Amino acid sequence: MARKWAVFLSRVQSFLAIHRKSWLIKYVLIFTFAWSLTLLPSLLPNFGLTISRFKASAIAQSSVAQPPADSGSILSQQAQQFYEQGDLETAVSKLKQAIEQFRVNGDTLQQTQAWSNLSLIHQARADWRQAEIAIANSIRLAQLSSTQTSSWLSVQAQALETQAKLNFSMGQFELATQAWNQATQYYSQAKNEPGAVRTQLGHSLTLQEMGLHREALKQLLKLSENRPAALTTDPSLQATCLRSLGNAVRIVSFVEIQEAGQSKTLTVSELGQHCGVTLSASAGTKVDYLDQATDLLQKAIALASSPQMRVEIALLLGHTAQDKLRQIQDTCERQPTQFSNYLLTQYLLTQVKTISQAYEQAAQSSDALISAQAKVSQLSVLIDFDRWLQRQETQLQQQASNPEIPHEKATLEAIADLRQDLKQPLINQQAQLPDLIDQLNRLSPSHTAFYTRLRLAHSLLPVPNSQTRIEPTTSPQEQMLALLQ
Repeated sequence: MARKWAVFLSRVQSFLAIHRKSWLIKYVLIFTFAWSLTLLPSLLPNFGLTISRFKASAIAQSSVAQPPADSGSILSQQAQQFYEQGDLETAVSKLKQAIEQFRVNGDTLQQTQAWSNLSLIHQARADWRQAEIAIANSIRLAQLSSTQTSSWLSVQAQALETQAKLNFSMGQFELATQAWNQATQYYSQAKNEPGAVRTQLGHSLTLQEMGLHREALKQLLKLSENRPAALTTDPSLQATCLRSLGNAVRIVSFVEIQEAGQSKTLTVSELGQHCGVTLSASAGTKVDYLDQATDLLQKAIALASSPQMRVEIALLLGHTAQDKLRQIQDTCERQPTQFSNYLLTQYLLTQVKTISQAYEQAAQSSDALISAQAKVSQLSVLIDFDRWLQRQETQLQQQASNPEIPHEKATLEAIADLRQDLKQPLINQQAQLPDLIDQLNRLSPSHTAFYTRLRLAHSLLPVPNSQTRIEPTTSPQEQMLALLQ
């Protein structure tokens, strides 16, 4: 056990990059950090699962009438294409060239919009400092104009929308809320309904991040009551609405409204209608709220037009499937003999595979932060599930009056089989751990990056167990494998 802690402490010390401190300060900080993590699940319900950044499906298309194609406009279009393909470095280069061309041409409106788009790309790269500089330039140029045409109002709204997304990503939720509301006002003045709907959806996501899930749900339902045309004609907005609604249902559970003085629980089909979407007839029969959330998110991912939005929704699908796994685990804990039920054990395995597939899709994101979140979540699920199986196995062995009794023996064998099935996926994930830690250390500071690091460290905390033995290893790679077993 002592050696296990020594390996762990050395990893945490490197991971947190505590340098140039005395050895006493180092270990006080490390032990304080480890102790705080043991309390983290109780202090932060849904730890690591509700962290989801609001991102644009792509950098904003021009909201004004386009002049004849010039070099600036062509460069902006090329930047858009590279952005959607995930080549963010080239997108940045092209957009910087476009900004300079717009400056030379004296096209302040296009320059303002280009700076806003550049901030969005830097946000996707988790380069918050450059994102702040870009959006500050955009807002500064927007404020220089006294023009109140619909074109300028829309560009000013876009700049505020981008500012809201940046505030959101950096955990500045109050500032994000103010920016969302201002952007909505400008879009409304410009009679830009899609923009106004989009910023209200962004505000709803911000409320969710603040833990105000019921307030977010009320805002979503209120928005849809007005039946904006954009929600019935724009698949991108429908996908964003379904994504927000699906995540809200995952957290809040069933949605109830007052109708004719009585409380009514909405079906998933009725929820879909609030986003202007018709779901399949079979969806209306779903009685579990997590199944409802899954249906809404799956429809959202089908409607999403950009690869970036699809991977973001895939991350939420992974979280939802993980919640479903916990439901099944609760059933098994109440009725341990259910482990010997072949259908149930296969259901457990299928659910773990569903979670892994969703996180694997999200891990392909060009957004470094979302990719890291997905990889950490996938590794954490496998580790936590294996540890849970080990606890169930130990408890059954201690409680069993006679391990040779058929049903007790079958239960223990079923758990052993499940752990064996998990062995190779665990080894595969553990082999990627050094690269994952490097990826996390390269992330720019943000609240989401901080929580993602915490979740990984929490998963790597060794479980106190007097029977746990760490065999001698010969390489850092093998040491990490042993640490996670």
